[in-house]
Amino acid sequence: MSVIGTKLGSFQVTLAEAEPKEYAVESPTPLPAAPQPQIGSASVRAMKGNTGIIYVGAKGVTKTNGYELASGDVVNVDVLGLAEMFATATKAGDKLCVFWIGP
Repeated sequence: MSVIGTKLGSFQVTLAEAEPKEYAVESPTPLPAAPQPQIGSASVRAMKGNTGIIYVGAKGVTKTNGYELASGDVVNVDVLGLAEMFATATKAGDKLCVFWIGP
């Protein structure tokens, strides 16, 4: 696979409030809450300093239906943008970091 012309990027998401608050897992630029179609696949990781559990999934994600990420856990996704991925946390202030690759 050639990486010529491939875009790379990264960003972090702070989950400022705990569940039931949910946050979109997408870059805050260029437009917040807008699809980022340049993203083709991504690694979403719970930061090592987190003290709670983060749950990722579709809109309406909760601790009973989300994919659990403890401190340092990672999930890889192949998507066209991250606008449909959301996260919630058991501890306010925990963070996700995202490394993405796009066309």
